[in-house]
Amino acid sequence: MSLLKRMGQQDIEETRYRPYINTGSPLDIINGKFIPTVDGGWALSGGLGLTTAVIAEANRYKSTLLNGCAVNALARFPESDFMLMDSEFSQQKERIAHFSDLYLDNTEERAKHIAYLKDHISIFDPTTSKAESLDAWFDYTKEIRDWKLQHYKDYEVETEILDTDTGKPYRMLLPTFMGVDSWTEAFVKQINVRNEEFDANTEMKDQRTMFLEEGWQKMRLMRELPSICAKGGIYFVLTGHLGEKQTIGNTPNKKDLAFMGQNETTKFMGSKFYFLMSSIFKIGNSELLRDKTDKTASEYPSESGVSFNELQRLLITYVRGKNAGDGKQVQVVSSQNLGVLNGLSYYDFLRENKYWGLGAPNKVRNPLLGDLNLGRTKIFDASKEYKVKRALELTYQLFVIQSYWSLSNQPVNYGISIEEFFHKLQGSGYAVDDILNSRGWWTYKQKEAKGDFTRPFLTLPSILAMLDGSYKSKYISVK
Repeated sequence: MSLLKRMGQQDIEETRYRPYINTGSPLDIINGKFIPTVDGGWALSGGLGLTTAVIAEANRYKSTLLNGCAVNALARFPESDFMLMDSEFSQQKERIAHFSDLYLDNTEERAKHIAYLKDHISIFDPTTSKAESLDAWFDYTKEIRDWKLQHYKDYEVETEILDTDTGKPYRMLLPTFMGVDSWTEAFVKQINVRNEEFDANTEMKDQRTMFLEEGWQKMRLMRELPSICAKGGIYFVLTGHLGEKQTIGNTPNKKDLAFMGQNETTKFMGSKFYFLMSSIFKIGNSELLRDKTDKTASEYPSESGVSFNELQRLLITYVRGKNAGDGKQVQVVSSQNLGVLNGLSYYDFLRENKYWGLGAPNKVRNPLLGDLNLGRTKIFDASKEYKVKRALELTYQLFVIQSYWSLSNQPVNYGISIEEFFHKLQGSGYAVDDILNSRGWWTYKQKEAKGDFTRPFLTLPSILAMLDGSYKSKYISVK
């Protein structure tokens, strides 16, 4: 008998695991793990934890990456909201709404979807009372937390995930996504006052003292953040600038984190930043995806016209994680106007890794898609098709798991090729189209599900378990 039972405290409230919200992007599997669902399958708990940060040097698309993740999480939880403190005066809700990757192949539904998202995105800059300082933004975050707690029943939802403590569906507050872009440039109230007092003749030692105080004030606020988020069902995202450490004497600098550079450090983030984030992604480099022979054309052209300087490949390292092992690296394809292009990102990463699951350079094909041409000049437009993107996603996830995960003690056998996966699927009695029309992201149960929310919910391990007969989906039947 446990100590709590002996003390008659078996009903005492304990900490609960809070699943990560899926973004539909390559980052979900990088910081994710699979957890049980109500119907005996698995959900991917990966993407946005309670606190998520993207750090990078200037002009590395950190805002595009983070806002894209937030708006795609928003898109997967109807009636949630995304509220952003834009300390750099650079964001527009119209642009952010178009970062969603839902309904890319349905013009009419896409227009409705974008209009809906715009209504659920709010942007505040320092000219507004809510975002005039980090202190004001934290007060607003607490205000939202308190409102949701006062109206708990109105915001509580039942998810597709299993609550292993009760054996019932996991219930949670409808998420609210809040962010700061960027934390480095956001001011705290006390420092604003000090800045007004200082002039060009201010002593350097006084300026250094001010910078130390700014770090302390930001640390004070950040220490409150996890608790605020956990109680209010708030998923907080932020960006931060990377800078170079100053070397003192001949002593080598100590790394801030194991997978950061020796001379890299975050600027004006506060000393608790590295400890209090659920996930930290670092963009280490960006590369223009331009045609190698025709420098005036894009590496991945489109019939609609893609400028040669539109697409960037971002090298991302998962430098801090509390949900999965850190140190993983991934590349994503990003656009200043379109956000992270998830389908194209899967393809580009597989292509860069010796065409894993894509055949060969002279005949690029994926077994799940038959003889469909997935060549470089075709893939930009093809990857917008739902089934194509889904096939690339499953292939990408299988590759990442085999490359980064420990395959021991897993509920299914991940150690197969995509060709073996396809042959097993063919012999299973399940239709390939049914699998490719499924969705891999989890959400909550809605009274009237529409559009992509009506698709069967199946993750990679659930599908693999279906193929070996250990799991039978209630969503898909044998043909």
